[in-house]
Amino acid sequence: MRIFFLIFLLAYVGGNVYIFIRTLQTLSGFSLAMKILLSVVYWLVAFSLVIAMLTRHIDMPVILSKSMFHIGSVWLVFTLYMIFALLIADVTKIFVPSLNHGFYYALGATCCLLLYGYYNYRHPQVNKIDVSLDKPIEGNGINIVAVSDVHLGYGTGKAMLKEYVDMINAQHPDLILIGGDLIDNSLTPLYKENMAEELARLKAPLGIYMVPGNHEYISGIDESVRFLKDTPI
Repeated sequence: MRIFFLIFLLAYVGGNVYIFIRTLQTLSGFSLAMKILLSVVYWLVAFSLVIAMLTRHIDMPVILSKSMFHIGSVWLVFTLYMIFALLIADVTKIFVPSLNHGFYYALGATCCLLLYGYYNYRHPQVNKIDVSLDKPIEGNGINIVAVSDVHLGYGTGKAMLKEYVDMINAQHPDLILIGGDLIDNSLTPLYKENMAEELARLKAPLGIYMVPGNHEYISGIDESVRFLKDTPI
């Protein structure tokens, strides 16, 4: 896990250095004081996720933890798409020298992708798939609800979890399967908001089963298992 975190950190820092250099080039007409101010803000935002990860098990004001997590999470996705968009713009510039304002095109495309992704995140869809089996099943079949990557924590709080539980129960499942990453990166917000109370509303006569994802290990697999014991999962 430490090696993974180190590799992630190096890649993340490297990507942000690239974006930062391109940003300074675009803002070359700004005053030195403005550049220094923007630089400080830039790196505070860039490292907010790292700080949030390192302090995820520390009991601190919720508003501070949530702010660092939200800013850091958005910036992580922004960094990923902005790097690709800038690379495309820079490579295109080689073959099309007349292309100007590539940074702004990349920034605009990245922001549009983020808005589109956030809309989909806030409006989850139910996809229905019929699966035929050559095995005997009592009745007319089994209704299975499969869900994964809920990431309960500072990003997905109790209010949104309630919406998810309502959506799942509305399908009248016989069986519920959770494919990992139910928890995000810390159990602290789950206990603070008593999210086990919402998970207890899940209903499935054949049971609710889950396999851990990498985020259950990031949160601490033993702690995750202890939390899940207080739920019907």
